[in-house]
Amino acid sequence: MDLLRHALIPLNEAERLRVLSEYDILDSLPEKGFDDITRIAAQICQTPIALVSLIDAKRQWFKSCRGLQISETARELAICSHAILHPDVLLEVPDTRLDARFANNVLLQAELGVIPYAGVPLVNPEGFALGTLCVLDYQPRQLSPDQRESLKALANQVMAQLELRRKVKQLKESQQELTQFAFVVAHDLKAPLNQISSLAQLITLEYGKQMGDEGTSMIQLLNLSAQHLSALVTGILNYSTASNGQLSANEPVALSDLLDEVVKLLSSPDHFEFRYAPDLPTISTSRTALTQIFLNLFSNAIKYCDQEKGWVEVHFSQTDSHYQFEVSDNGPGIREEDHQKIFELFQNLGKKDRNNHLGTGIGLATVKKLVTELGGTIRVVSPARRGTTFVFTHRK
Repeated sequence: MDLLRHALIPLNEAERLRVLSEYDILDSLPEKGFDDITRIAAQICQTPIALVSLIDAKRQWFKSCRGLQISETARELAICSHAILHPDVLLEVPDTRLDARFANNVLLQAELGVIPYAGVPLVNPEGFALGTLCVLDYQPRQLSPDQRESLKALANQVMAQLELRRKVKQLKESQQELTQFAFVVAHDLKAPLNQISSLAQLITLEYGKQMGDEGTSMIQLLNLSAQHLSALVTGILNYSTASNGQLSANEPVALSDLLDEVVKLLSSPDHFEFRYAPDLPTISTSRTALTQIFLNLFSNAIKYCDQEKGWVEVHFSQTDSHYQFEVSDNGPGIREEDHQKIFELFQNLGKKDRNNHLGTGIGLATVKKLVTELGGTIRVVSPARRGTTFVFTHRK
């Protein structure tokens, strides 16, 4: 007679499985944080086996598995399937051979030869039991009261790690949704702003004389406003595409050629000079990201240059782990107290460029975001009134 009794399915099973999927944990790679907990659980409880077990629709999957060489079992063979039926109770079975639910469990008795079991349900804040932290041994035994309390405390730590994982996942999803929303809104705004600017120019050409100086001045103001808003929208578009998953994959990029292309895109004034070695090496990077970084840094150097002859100079070096770039100019410099502020979104320090326009405060925020995406850091070196150097790194 087969005495193996399958665990009942929880009444909230559909909702429990939905919540479990929110943690994006099943079939993930081993993680030290969880492995540390099973190691400590095994030491405290003095057992050869300790597991972080999660109960899926048809299986028991081990996020951390100490003392066994398997990664999952069928759900009907899992003692943990019984443990999650009572989320507030530590399930302890001193000898599974004497328990009608497990006496004929082939996995326990024949294949693994394990006898005692103790498991604490992993209960999330909404009250769903997702699995257990459990320990098993090869000889009949019971945990001491202190061992039971320690196992419960460790189960809380497992759940805390799972919650942190879920919060990070939710935050990333929210950021992606916000980024996509900003991209769509900015894209939809750009076309009508360009139309306003074009219409203002057309009105000035066709009816400038009839409108007089005051009317022409108002139309020009409208045009400047539209251009400023268009620049702001372009900045938002660039900033939104600097988020996770938006950058192109790494590819071989010849640095000197890339800088040549950036200079051509800028259409800089004749009095402005760009200095960099013609034989800079080829590196593996995101061409899209690096192009946008240099476009922003070079463009700022041109716009805010207060010298009769301006220049930008690029130096490149590398270590075993990172590339390093230094982008220097001979502009007005940046006050030390503003060195961090300039990388904040929409911070323009109130300075007007050589065309008497205020910046959008997005360009350097985009640069910092891109550099961060590339695994690097960025800082400013700017002695008073002696130009500015941006030093940024890029992980290899």
